[in-house]
Amino acid sequence: MLGKLNVNCATRDQLLTVPGLDRAVVDSILQLRAKGPISDLQTLTLPVDAADHLKTDGESDYRRIRRLPLQVLDSVKTVGEAVQTASISHSAQQ
Repeated sequence: MLGKLNVNCATRDQLLTVPGLDRAVVDSILQLRAKGPISDLQTLTLPVDAADHLKTDGESDYRRIRRLPLQVLDSVKTVGEAVQTASISHSAQQ
């Protein structure tokens, strides 16, 4: 895993890809976020692995990769409240 995912813009499915986040934690993030933007990750009870891959502002640059050969499986790019998911790149295989 590389980069960080913005908890204020990420979808439920995107949050579930973060190591250490299970459905219960993701649901609590979404409930808190429904009340307003999350400004401090310290207000959440997060596993250390998850906290390393999350942030509260700015664009998401989170990427899951597979080892040997390294290949980007998916990436998340967020701008404000819009969420876009990049498609899988097969250019490394060609």
